[in-house]
Amino acid sequence: MNEEVVAEKKRNSPPRGAGGAKTSRRFTVAEKLKAVRLHKEEGIGIALVCRELNVSKSSLGLWQQAYRLGGEAGL
Repeated sequence: MNEEVVAEKKRNSPPRGAGGAKTSRRFTVAEKLKAVRLHKEEGIGIALVCRELNVSKSSLGLWQQAYRLGGEAGL
């Protein structure tokens, strides 16, 4: 095989590892508090809160636990 062909194949190959992984986003305390309050005080379902605010259910669950344990300062 020619060296140019090998170099071409390597350049066109997909990234290895977590190449297609989503990038994580940092939420502010205000955003976390809004999500927790929408569910807890307004009675909006978890799935709807997560969909509207583009947050995962696991993240919302962690924020709710932190809020229960430490209030607003826990977030």
